[in-house]
Amino acid sequence: MDNDITRYLKILLPITIGVIGLLGFYLIIYYIFPVAVDIVYVILGALSPFILAVILAILVDPIVKFFVLKIKLPRSLSVIISLMLIFGIIILLLIMLSSHLIIELKELSDVLSNLSNDFMNLGWKIVQDVRAFISNNPLPVDVRKAIEENISGIIESVKSFLGASSEWLISFLAKLPIIITIALVSFVATYFISKDKDNIYNFFIKMIPIEWIKPLNKIIGTMTSALFGFLRAQAILISVTTILTIIGLSILGLDYSFSVGVLTGIFDLIPILGPGAIFIPWAIWNLIVGKTKFAIALIILYAIIVIIRQMIEPKVLSHSIGLHPLATLMAIFIGLRLLGVIGLFVGPIILLLIKTFIEINQKGEI
Repeated sequence: MDNDITRYLKILLPITIGVIGLLGFYLIIYYIFPVAVDIVYVILGALSPFILAVILAILVDPIVKFFVLKIKLPRSLSVIISLMLIFGIIILLLIMLSSHLIIELKELSDVLSNLSNDFMNLGWKIVQDVRAFISNNPLPVDVRKAIEENISGIIESVKSFLGASSEWLISFLAKLPIIITIALVSFVATYFISKDKDNIYNFFIKMIPIEWIKPLNKIIGTMTSALFGFLRAQAILISVTTILTIIGLSILGLDYSFSVGVLTGIFDLIPILGPGAIFIPWAIWNLIVGKTKFAIALIILYAIIVIIRQMIEPKVLSHSIGLHPLATLMAIFIGLRLLGVIGLFVGPIILLLIKTFIEINQKGEI
């Protein structure tokens, strides 16, 4: 009897542990994890100016070191000069780009105005044609009702889109004071973080056990290199998208290829949108108005940009942050599936942290 009970316990115990483990995993994924993500988002939102300031301080540090070590300027003055230099270069680049963009954007605005008129005329013509067809060819009540419902649905969709656009614009304008405040706080915080870098570093080091200092320094160094590498990789990818767009549209004979190329590069920064937000509607519109060859050319150009970008992205990221292309591709995909758009950036960072911890552990530093 005791042997039977023991035998059953040996079978039931692993099953029970497995069921409890699966239940716990389910609760964590579907209940605890979303709450934890929301909490992290709130914390990151509150700390966003200072996180941005830390990133800016890291980026500006090589220039500050140059002024301190080579020119022998005080660190506080070096930080001010470095920040002014960086922002001055950014403003200069914007002015240089703007001078070219303004000319093309004027031409583009005229084209968009004509397109808007063409769209309204086309829409009105379609409505008139449908009405004429219905009046000349009496349709069954159900078919007529379905057509009217579809037309009403299209009109409501346009109204909803316009309403959503207006709401987005109002929301953006309402957030402008917050955005300006975050920018100002980040700028001031960058100055203090960069100026007192050594004091801040020593303050935190004193709170850390001595045996943790070496591995922690390695982690910080790895993440700093990864940050620079990631920014460099994104700059390369966006530049590739912009240049390919400008070259492709120039070959197609478009007068405002530079403006559209820059706009495509900006859209490439937004994973949800990307270049497709420009090329796909543009191609569809040209198909509607009968410019089939140009529409096909746009689709081919978009396909070329997407294929080249997808081919080089894992390689560029892996080279920049020190991960294998396959591992980088897996991290990007898994991050996207688990965390959405933000996972595209978080996935490789988490993988890099894991890689760093494994290397430290293999060397016996932890």
